Amino acid sequence: MALRTGVPAVPISSVPRPGAFAKRDFFVSHAGPDSDWAEWIAKTLVDAGYSVELDVWDWAAGTNFVAAMERALDGARRMIAVMSPAYFERTWTRVERFAAFAVAAESDGFLVPVLVATCEEVPRLFHPLIWIELVGLTEPAARVKLLDGVAPAGRKATTGQITFPGAAAFPGGLTAVRNLPARNLFFTGRQPHLERLAGRLSEDGGTGRVAISAVRGVGGVGKSQLALEYAWRHADAYPTAIWWLNAEDPAGLAAGMLELAVAFALVTDGGPRAVRRRVGAELGRRGDFLLIYDNVEDLDLLEDLPAGGHILLTTRLPTVAEQMPTLSLEVFPRSEAVQLLRRRVPDLSAADADRLAVAVGDLPLAVAQAGAYLADTGTTPTAYLTELAARQEVNEPDGLRSTVTTALVELADRDPAALGLLRQLAYLAPEPIPLTAHATAEANTSVGGLAVADPATTSEIIDAITRLDLARRSGTHLLLHRRVRTLIADTIPADRRRSVLTRTLRMMATSHPGDPVIPAHWAAYADLTPHVTALSDLLHDPQMSEPPGFRRLLLDVCRYLSSSGQYQQAHQLASRTRTRWTTALGPDHPDTLSSASNVAIDLAALGDNQAARALDEDTLTRRRRVLGDDNPETLRSAHGLSIRLAALGDLHAARTLTEDTHTRLHRLLGPDDPDTLRSANSLAIRLAALGELKAARTLDEDTLTRRRRALGDDHPETLTSASNLAIRLAALGEIQAARILDEDTLQRRRRVFGDSHPETLRSANNLAVRLAALGELQAARALAEDTLTRRRRVLGDNHPETLRSANNLAVRLAALGELEAARALNEDTLTRRRRLLGDDHPDTLTSAHFLATDLAALGQLQAAHTLNEDTLTRRRRLLGEDHPDTLTSANSLASDLSALGEHQAAQTLAEDTLTRRRRILGDDHPDTHQSEQLLREVQEHGRRPADR
Repeated sequence: MALRTGVPAVPISSVPRPGAFAKRDFFVSHAGPDSDWAEWIAKTLVDAGYSVELDVWDWAAGTNFVAAMERALDGARRMIAVMSPAYFERTWTRVERFAAFAVAAESDGFLVPVLVATCEEVPRLFHPLIWIELVGLTEPAARVKLLDGVAPAGRKATTGQITFPGAAAFPGGLTAVRNLPARNLFFTGRQPHLERLAGRLSEDGGTGRVAISAVRGVGGVGKSQLALEYAWRHADAYPTAIWWLNAEDPAGLAAGMLELAVAFALVTDGGPRAVRRRVGAELGRRGDFLLIYDNVEDLDLLEDLPAGGHILLTTRLPTVAEQMPTLSLEVFPRSEAVQLLRRRVPDLSAADADRLAVAVGDLPLAVAQAGAYLADTGTTPTAYLTELAARQEVNEPDGLRSTVTTALVELADRDPAALGLLRQLAYLAPEPIPLTAHATAEANTSVGGLAVADPATTSEIIDAITRLDLARRSGTHLLLHRRVRTLIADTIPADRRRSVLTRTLRMMATSHPGDPVIPAHWAAYADLTPHVTALSDLLHDPQMSEPPGFRRLLLDVCRYLSSSGQYQQAHQLASRTRTRWTTALGPDHPDTLSSASNVAIDLAALGDNQAARALDEDTLTRRRRVLGDDNPETLRSAHGLSIRLAALGDLHAARTLTEDTHTRLHRLLGPDDPDTLRSANSLAIRLAALGELKAARTLDEDTLTRRRRALGDDHPETLTSASNLAIRLAALGEIQAARILDEDTLQRRRRVFGDSHPETLRSANNLAVRLAALGELQAARALAEDTLTRRRRVLGDNHPETLRSANNLAVRLAALGELEAARALNEDTLTRRRRLLGDDHPDTLTSAHFLATDLAALGQLQAAHTLNEDTLTRRRRLLGEDHPDTLTSANSLASDLSALGEHQAAQTLAEDTLTRRRRILGDDHPDTHQSEQLLREVQEHGRRPADR
């Protein structure tokens, strides 16, 4: 269930409730795809002097809401049916039509069909009616035809007095990629500001350039409304996209960019920066776009701005004028405040409107609330002014506190449940809030919205809030103005704040966005993350009980942040959560231990494997004690710890722990369980790291087969298995097969995750190695350079994965003869690895090996010999005599010895290395062939007199 236009939100019961208003002239019924037409029709009718009901609930298809429709239709004199193919396909519009025909049987002219798109089939009930057909008309012609068609006998349409806000609002001119909030049908005045804004943005635009302008002012002066009205009026100037971004904090901005990436069918992984750059590149390629950054509080967030379009931002920052063209917005001129009030309340006298404007300080937000209150309640201006005065505080800068408080008192009398919901929402972030109704038998699906109540009650509650202008809805979201949100929170009695916060946590727990690891669910999690974070920041009291459902959602949000590459934010939220739960729940509580596992994952992703290992060891010890050795959670901790041990170079301990974990999971859960397959994947990596390549390959092939069957070819874990198998194939000398599998995996990861996600970059790094092994050196170098650049940007210079890319690029440079550049990069990488990982870590020894190779190629034979000798000694001690890496070092040292004239020692070592490689790798392995070639060269050098 979701909020949107299309189903009546006016729950007018058969017995009018206190404060109920007179019937509206029109109720507009439409399907979701036709919301632009509905808004244009409503705007045209309102400007012509009619009263219109438009903003309404989006009921799920298949749900029978005839009773709710009847209540809504009771509140309108006539119903406009916005007819299109979608209108006749949607269940909820069928319900409205049936109810409308029932009313029409008693009231001639009640149903007014307006055709906005060609329909091949129209229900027979519509055939006798006179249609208003707008298909193919220009905006002026459509406006005249609509008003002439709805005007009753004896009333002339006031076409000459309609102020249409730009041709762009006519649906024929609107871009398909947009997420603008619903247009404010009562937007009033500000014409000079709109003209100046349009002029400033048009001055600097052009191909390959970006025009940027800001609207600055205090809270409540209408900055966002001005930006919104500008966007609607000029929509036809932006055929590529018009996109609204909630930019108060990084989380809101990231969510908006993620949704824009989805709208463009771009991949959405790699973290906020990667998504932002991907979207920016697409916008720059297309041009003619408008991005609106609403309520910017940190100008540093405006990085990587795309070129070729317009950027509009709203802000309260006084310093913005120093950095870009800025339009300062103040309170309404008195004439515009009076105009807005009289538009909302047509029978309000100019004198009364003037008194009201004075009382609220001409603040647009307060003026709008005052008008909404009078229109909805029927209260006299004098009585309302008395109420405002009674609630006004000393030194109050404007009338917003009084208007909000008065509206809340009315809401408490009219609909206590609506007041309760509004107070709960005040605890959330100042970002759009996704809301829904509780799932029904007809629509029982997992959704990311927060469930309010049953569908009909939800409609009534949201309607009660929005009718008093305490919040606005747009699509499936509800938005509270930041100042209104603060004022609402201030009205919650101190002795009830904890209970309200608890109910808010329970409402958050009704959201079920799905598996946080799956990219298709990330947009829903992006919507929720600012609100979950805001609530988490409020939970300081250790006595405050967090409902289990909220704890579940919080853990899932942490996993989403980590899975989507937002490691810093994931670590911050997970760390605060673990600290809080350690105090509130105890260090051994299952949720506390789950949060600790999340923190360890984030630490490892950020490159701090030592801290991750310590935390995993503690978590495993606690889970073994509390849950037992064979509990699935215990075994997940063991699996995580084995990964940390391997990353730190403790390969034998990692292998032992992984084998034990895999054996237990296989026995407890079976061979196809996801946890069993994860442990099998890790065990194959451990075996390969210790030189048991054939056993690793067999296990990798089995794991990949099982994952493809159970999860599908594109599942992230299937792609992990494919990547690992390619590594095994390459290590066993099957380079071409490895290359094919790497290319396929890279292509899939780019599509699923995006170009800059860590997993994608891992595939790119591997493919560069394969290309080099096959002699495609330039292609390998280009891919290695791109991968290193992306990893440095995404992960940082010292991350282990970044250093692997640096090592890879250095090898590519050396192969292309750029020895000095290769040596410099290898020296830097070795220095960083020694400092971060230690002298004996396998990755450190890899860097030492390649630096020695560079030194030898540059003629620094003694330095190369010394470094190779040390590396071989360490590898023999750590990995064993027969490990492939040990044999690589032995081969290099034999080459150094030969070049230094120590032919007998070189030949002895070369022969031993060849024997071992034949036994371990086989006669046809490339490394075996390399040893054969070296031995021939050593023997030849030994026979030359000049070399003796």
